[in-house]
Amino acid sequence: MRKALFIVNPNAGKMVMKENLVDILSQFNAAGYINTVYITQKAQDATAYITHHGLGYDLIVSCGGDGTLNEILHGIAASDETFAPIACIPAGTVNDFAHSLGIPSDIQEAAKTILESVPQDYDFGTFNGEIFSYVAAAGAFTEVSYATPQYLKNMLGKYAYFLEASKKLTDLSDAISLKIEIDDELVIEGNFIMVAVSNSKSIGGFLQFKDTEKSMLTDGRFELTLIKSPTTPFDLQKLIHSINIREYDNDCIRSVKGKRFKITATKPLAWTLDGEYAGEYEEVDISLNKKRIQLVFPEE
Repeated sequence: MRKALFIVNPNAGKMVMKENLVDILSQFNAAGYINTVYITQKAQDATAYITHHGLGYDLIVSCGGDGTLNEILHGIAASDETFAPIACIPAGTVNDFAHSLGIPSDIQEAAKTILESVPQDYDFGTFNGEIFSYVAAAGAFTEVSYATPQYLKNMLGKYAYFLEASKKLTDLSDAISLKIEIDDELVIEGNFIMVAVSNSKSIGGFLQFKDTEKSMLTDGRFELTLIKSPTTPFDLQKLIHSINIREYDNDCIRSVKGKRFKITATKPLAWTLDGEYAGEYEEVDISLNKKRIQLVFPEE
């Protein structure tokens, strides 16, 4: 029989894993898996467990939010060993990453989808040497994911983010002076309120990319998204309209694909990786992670 390792964050999202875990394990049992479950106790716990106990399985299942998956990736990337493919059962608040992979938001359906899917290569990122699974971002609203109290996430789900974001509207006047070098060829300079490098169909639940092909997740390129600072009410209206119609290459938002991004700011910027605080930097280097890791998600 095949062996599956479940890394479970019991506090993710609205704590839905607590009432669904047994049924999920039953699905995997019926599909021929012997299951091992580890319940995380604190931050970085998943990384430590994968590093010391993650080998010898046929499948590793992340049961939590984007942060749980990020910790698993850190443990795998730090080792020279070859690990099993990773599956993601979304139990977080927004679950951008799972949505991009075509994994249903209902976690029982997610388990069924994983069992019907196959491992595929996926392009992960490296940020100044640190691993991220789908997005590195700085600027307006990017701190909302880690600044929102866990108890609000548990009570309100994704609406807790909207509540926290409403407190950050003043960020729209706080422009960041940036220089971005893309693949050592294209250079972009200007003042922006947000910068993000992603490999996802959505960022933070509010930026939704039109490219619906899953090949965009494995094509060896990331998406740079820059949002310009609105200086008038009309600019703000155009920005909101661009987001609503998902047009990200105009005078409000710019979107460019590339393999490597060197970003320089005139002052230290607070960055997030997969929604978690990553520190403040004046210069960052973002590129594809050289280690090939497989994820389980539906084919086209």
